[in-house]
Amino acid sequence: MPKECCAVNCSNLCVRGSGLSFYTFPADLDRRNKWIAAVNRKNWYPTELTVICSEHFIDSNNEFAPNYTPTIFQRVDSPMKRKMEAQQKARRSKKIGRTEAEKIEEQQRLEEERKRCEEDERERLLREEERREAEQRKEIEDAKQKRLDEMNRLQQAEETQLEYDELLKKYDDLLLKYNQAVEELEQLRTREAKLNTKVDELQTRIVS
Repeated sequence: MPKECCAVNCSNLCVRGSGLSFYTFPADLDRRNKWIAAVNRKNWYPTELTVICSEHFIDSNNEFAPNYTPTIFQRVDSPMKRKMEAQQKARRSKKIGRTEAEKIEEQQRLEEERKRCEEDERERLLREEERREAEQRKEIEDAKQKRLDEMNRLQQAEETQLEYDELLKKYDDLLLKYNQAVEELEQLRTREAKLNTKVDELQTRIVS
């Protein structure tokens, strides 16, 4: 709860943005007693947390100035004093209510900021997860395509090997037929030579 000025009939609160300065009572006993006398409250003594606002000082900026003592106070008669005190309490309650409302508004703003940060973080994590999934899918597709290309290459190699084996078999068959033909040709030449010899012998006999 914000501190309130200790001066009678003063409802100023030590809150940010008030435009006022608030001072604790001096440690020097002589000056402290002057301040207590200036406040003029019956059976009252300030604590370490008691403050008084700058509206009660003529010169509140220089602690060594002669006027650095609260001298500006509003003195009223008892009926008017009770009325002003009631007004003071009402204003204080209103200020406190406004301060509480500002606190609630600040808490709501911070909560909305926290939710917005959490939502941004969730969206970032979701995008990161989607990116990783896309990369994994691409890696899987690339691996599948690489495997398919390898299988096609092996299949083409197998087909080429089959074609080579078939051609080699045909070559062997042709070579065998060629060797058989050469052998038959040699046999025919041998028979031809024998026949020629017999013809020569017959011709010789005929001539004889």
